[in-house]
Amino acid sequence: MNRQKLYAAALVLPLFGGFLLLSPLIDLFTVNVTVAGLPLEVVYIFLVWLGLIVAAYVLARALGQNSSLYDSADQDLGEDSPP
Repeated sequence: MNRQKLYAAALVLPLFGGFLLLSPLIDLFTVNVTVAGLPLEVVYIFLVWLGLIVAAYVLARALGQNSSLYDSADQDLGEDSPP
């Protein structure tokens, strides 16, 4: 995946997470069901939260691996050198 797509995914991730945590979506899980003694909506919120953390970690690792390619090009241009 190229760097521009990774930046776009990093931008969309918090928006997608906010969408998943909107009240109408959480209300879909307000049924009288428990999972390990917890209400289903609580399990949903924590699974979304965990999924966002994992997705952010994966994106950060992917952006970190691609940055080494661009850092060397920036140093050749002298952009990172102090005045």
